[in-house]
Amino acid sequence: MKTILYQVIEIIRETLDDTTISPLPQTKVVDLRGWSSLQHIRFIASVEDHFQIRFDFQEMLGWETIQDLVNLLEKKI
Repeated sequence: MKTILYQVIEIIRETLDDTTISPLPQTKVVDLRGWSSLQHIRFIASVEDHFQIRFDFQEMLGWETIQDLVNLLEKKI
């Protein structure tokens, strides 16, 4: 079974259409090469669809790093 972190990184790769990206848990997605506000919206939608959850507005604003998102997902699923 793939870890939540691994699954999130796969979604990032799909969002950016770049399989060579290897972000670390402390990476901020906004710092990734090619990241934009449109990519961010696509990423959030993909995460919600993949994990079959919905974020409220405060949750979407409450994380900065990939690990922050993983921690949030662990609480929601």
